[in-house]
Amino acid sequence: LWLCSTPPALIREEMTKAYDHNARRYWVLNVGDLKPAEIDIDYFMQLAWDEPRVSQIDQKSFLSRWFAEQFPSGPADEIAGILARYYHLNFVRKPEFMGFNGYDDGINRTAFNPLAWGDQNRTRLSQWQQLRDDARALAKRMKADDRDAYFELVGYPVEAAAEQNAKFLFTDRSFLDAHLHQDPSADAASAQAAYDHIQSLTAEYNSLHGGKWDGMMSAAPRERQVFLMPRTAMAADAPLPASWGAGVKAAQTISINAAHYTRKSDGARASWKVLPELGISGASVVYGAPGLLGNASTHPSTEDAPWLEYEFTVVKTGNATLTLRLLPIFAIDSQHRLRYAIALDGATPVEMDASGSGEWHENSAPAWAENVLRNSALAKLPLGTLTAGTHKLRLIYRDPGVVFEHIVVSFDGAAPAYPVPP
Repeated sequence: LWLCSTPPALIREEMTKAYDHNARRYWVLNVGDLKPAEIDIDYFMQLAWDEPRVSQIDQKSFLSRWFAEQFPSGPADEIAGILARYYHLNFVRKPEFMGFNGYDDGINRTAFNPLAWGDQNRTRLSQWQQLRDDARALAKRMKADDRDAYFELVGYPVEAAAEQNAKFLFTDRSFLDAHLHQDPSADAASAQAAYDHIQSLTAEYNSLHGGKWDGMMSAAPRERQVFLMPRTAMAADAPLPASWGAGVKAAQTISINAAHYTRKSDGARASWKVLPELGISGASVVYGAPGLLGNASTHPSTEDAPWLEYEFTVVKTGNATLTLRLLPIFAIDSQHRLRYAIALDGATPVEMDASGSGEWHENSAPAWAENVLRNSALAKLPLGTLTAGTHKLRLIYRDPGVVFEHIVVSFDGAAPAYPVPP
């Protein structure tokens, strides 16, 4: 709705799947706003024009080539690195939904937990601050004639997203201050400063190059509530959101990026494929080319099905729950679902199906909406009592297109995390 933060890696995964599944005559792109979506639009159109060639180019290479075209004498690889980090941070939570709001909902506290996991609130603030500093340093190295275009393509999206995050994260900290009976005014002032900077950045964008892009950028598109200045805490504000787990005791947790499997079995038809630039915690993993696999109607039995295996150690016996995070997608066609299976320590696999979370009906799909907002669909499975020692968890292939992002095994009393524990 404001900044374009869809990673080309996601466009590549979805549109390659469509092409492989023989959707090759028409691709339709809804371009409500040409700016600031130049990169994504160009990538989509190049992919549509020559999918066999362009699909072989990864996100990093595409961005490097693209910026080399825009800035022939500029540090294209470094600019591409800035955008890659921008896409990843926004994949965790887009700027337009940093109020943990829906399309036009009221504003809530974020779920970046300041009370656990090394202070997730502070960690995210630091990540955005470092990215902003690096983008500014690059701006100083650009040729004078290129600086306006650099600000429009890189500087504004990075800075505005960083400030949108700061606005809500410092607002959260003001409520934490009040809860701890500390003065919230400093963090409240930082939140206000972030809001003010978005306004000045937008004015700068619209005045660049003699007003070349005047009116193209708004600091509050469609006047959504998320773009307003949220209310910061007063001294009397004490309650904290349940998403922070105030008062929750620490408990052991196993947190594994899905691409970090211990071992795998590829099966006869394809191989497991790591998607290095797509996922809430870095990479993700999918079996083969889903579009090609979707052309066959057979489903493997447990005996010959491909699988990923994760080995982990439990320190203390306790009651545990598996939370599996998947990329929120639809089944590849009406003949398939999004089935997979889970097996712990060689037990009979538990059959799972993510298709239900992909059902869509206008204005009546809260689960699907939440999945899209956090870029992960959650599947939970009680594991019962896990004894101290080594365990093996298998994810077993059933239907094409299921993309595994992250695995968390948590024990009773574990603190909440967003998007996942480190």
